[in-house]
Amino acid sequence: MNTTPALPARLGFFQQIRSYPPTFWVANVIELVERFSFWGIRSIAALYVVSEAERGGLGLSNVDKGIFFGVWSLIQCLLPMFTGGFADRYGYRASLLIAFGINILGYALMGYATGWWSFMAACCLIGTGTAIFKPPLHGTLAHCVNESNSSLGWGIFYQVVNIGGFIGPIVCGFLRLLQWRYAFFAASGIIIVNVLITTLLLKDYAQGTKGKGPGRVFVEGLAALKDLRFVVFLAIFSGFWFMFMQLFDQLTVFIDQWVDSRDLASFLTDRLGLEFLRD
Repeated sequence: MNTTPALPARLGFFQQIRSYPPTFWVANVIELVERFSFWGIRSIAALYVVSEAERGGLGLSNVDKGIFFGVWSLIQCLLPMFTGGFADRYGYRASLLIAFGINILGYALMGYATGWWSFMAACCLIGTGTAIFKPPLHGTLAHCVNESNSSLGWGIFYQVVNIGGFIGPIVCGFLRLLQWRYAFFAASGIIIVNVLITTLLLKDYAQGTKGKGPGRVFVEGLAALKDLRFVVFLAIFSGFWFMFMQLFDQLTVFIDQWVDSRDLASFLTDRLGLEFLRD
């Protein structure tokens, strides 16, 4: 007697597209807006920290920049081990709205930052907001896909991440040439769109459930470290992200301080009419 479980029926591309509930597309829009803000600011934050006060920056050192981004990363990467439990216990919508409120304050404060401590406070707020944001959004998407359409569903989701990460730096890069604060205020203001979408359109799959508490979620997360293959995977993936983030933490400053881009700026100005590059 064959006891092998039957595989789910393979759906075609357009069948899979039609199979996603409306909440799947709502969650993708929320992710696009959030990534627009996050990557838009990460693309200019390093320059803002080390640029001279005469250029509108904070005039701090690369060591200060490393401390800012190190603390930001630690909060953003470690806090979800706790916040995932809060999302399950108190609902995805409530967690998302708290995250958006914190991020709005964080991006706005970054625009008003005048020194070391105010910028550090902004980094901590954004790291906290992002850490709270991830678990409920990923949980929502997990409820929207199944074995027959999950690969395409997560592929669409990460393509949306790429779109937000492409548009955000372009917009914020242009705004910071006008005035640094415009970029930070734009990142803060657009999060209000997510507040409206979440409040009016997002289905809360965790509402009214008795999920695991934050402490239990943390303990179970630590228990996963017993799996050697999982630990190796985390090490490899951590190495990738360590290298990837240098595009934002180091490369922008290196280009600004060490690369002569006057020929490229002249080409773009003369051929495409991008006069704002002339300075």
